[in-house]
Order: sequence, then C-alpha cells, then structure tokens
Amino acid sequence: MWKHRVCYLAVLAGSLWYFITQQHWLSWVILVWVLAVPLLSLLISLPAMLRVRLSFSCPERALQGEAVRPMLKISHRFPLLRCRIQVQHPMTGDSYLYELGEPLQTRHCGIRKLRIWRLWVYDYLGLFRRRIRGLPDCTLAVEPRPIPPAQPPRLRQSLTGRFRPKNGGFSEHHEMRPYQPGDSLRLIHWKLSAKTNSLLLRQPMTAQQEKIALTLVLSGDEATLDRKLGQLLWAGTYLIEQNRPHQIRCLTGQGLLVFPISNAQELTAGIHKIMASPVAAPNTPMPPQNDLSWQHHIGGNCHES
Repeated sequence: MWKHRVCYLAVLAGSLWYFITQQHWLSWVILVWVLAVPLLSLLISLPAMLRVRLSFSCPERALQGEAVRPMLKISHRFPLLRCRIQVQHPMTGDSYLYELGEPLQTRHCGIRKLRIWRLWVYDYLGLFRRRIRGLPDCTLAVEPRPIPPAQPPRLRQSLTGRFRPKNGGFSEHHEMRPYQPGDSLRLIHWKLSAKTNSLLLRQPMTAQQEKIALTLVLSGDEATLDRKLGQLLWAGTYLIEQNRPHQIRCLTGQGLLVFPISNAQELTAGIHKIMASPVAAPNTPMPPQNDLSWQHHIGGNCHES
C-alpha cells in the first residue's frame, strides 16, 4: 500500500541523513536495521503469501433495497489484504468498482455481475504484494418488489371464457343459429324450429384456448425500470393465483423475448432473464401482438419511453 511505502521511504531517508551527518556507529546500526526489516518481513510473510487460498461468493438472490455483502474467504489471516470488485449491470450497461467490506448497492433491481478486478495480499509491513488471480465471478439477482399499477386492469372481467364452433360431436356448450345449406340435419332443433317457423341448429361449441400475455418495453431510467418490473411481478403473480397460464413478451435491446409462465418459478426465471438483457433504444415501439386474446401492457401504451 502506498501509505506504508511512503512511511518507509521517509524512515529510510531519515536514517540515511542521520548516518551521513553523524558518522556514528549507532547511525550505521540504525541504517542497516532499516534496510534489513523489509527483507525480514518478506521472509516471514512469504510462505503464507504463496500458500494462501481464497474463495469469493455472494448470494444468488436479494430483494430490492436489501443489504448484501459479498464474502471473501481466506485460508491464512493477513493483516493487509486489499480487494476491489468490478460490478457490472447488464440491463443498463453501467459498471463501477466496489470496495470489499461495504454494502453492495441494491437500490435498483437488476442482475449484478461481480468480478474480482484487483486482489492483493501484502507482507506484514505492506511493502511487498502478490496479486491473486483466477477467482470465479459471481452473479447476484436483485429482484423487484411487486407494485400494483396505478389503474389495475380488470383481469377477472376480461378473462372470461370464449368459445368457437366445434365441427361435429357432442359438447356441453352450444348456441342456436339459422340452418345453412350443407349443415347436418341431425343438428336441427325441431321443437324450436316449429315454434319459430324457421330451421334452427344447435351448434356445438368448444372452449377457445385463451392466449394471454403481459407485454413491456425494457426502456427508461432505473426508476422507470424498477416500476415496470415491479408491475410485471404483480400482474404475473395475480395471473398465476387465478390459474391462468400466460406469456411474458418483453422488447429488449436484443429483440423480443417470449417466456411461457405457469408457476412462480417460471415467473422468477423470466424476470431474471429480462434483467440480464440490455435496454431497448428510446422510443422503440412494441411490435403488434395480433395473435393474443388478451393483453396487458406494462408501463402505459406500447410507445412509451
């Protein structure tokens, strides 16, 4: 460390000045001792510096705003150990250096990739150092907290059962329609036709498979991204509680990502993949989703920034 080296150089300069000016046997002893102490410290520290084993770890998941401290385990105790970690945010592309021992910033949600940037172990005087390499990286997922939207969608009313005509066979659901040439005579409702003086058919109906999706554009500042991901978590959890399998369709800087969701584990995994993707360019519109029977867009209209 530079402070230790500056102090040592100051002591060495003072000892040398004392030896030159005094020419006394004591000044010679002091100078030799000052020159020998760093080598002695290195000899004592060198075995531990060469045999040291370290491991770097951090939690896999944390809630937004929760205090997180990555851990560095060391096989030998060193009075002087310095570690700096590079923290990368794939969603926004930001990165910064983090000093080990301080709480990690989790004010905003997203994936954090932690990589050892510099790691040194020093001798007991702090004059000599050895750099440690090869420690594996860590990934931390800072998960959003559920945020209800300002105007909650009417999910229960919108997700009503829909039916489509069934070609032949029996069905518990049916609807009446006028007879058309080519229809089977077995489907004619004779009693009702006699009352109305027109041929009416009992058309079998089958439940239509609903295609439900939550859509969002991954764009905006960090506060906006927190709000969108929080609302996505809230809406996805609600659909799961209503036993409604659905999709998440997210437009990112890498294109449109689609995830099928049927349980809480798939919802969490989908949000993690979104948080590991770069944001889309500002004012990027969401592609039309014409194949959906119901859609809820997170964050406003499909053209929001």
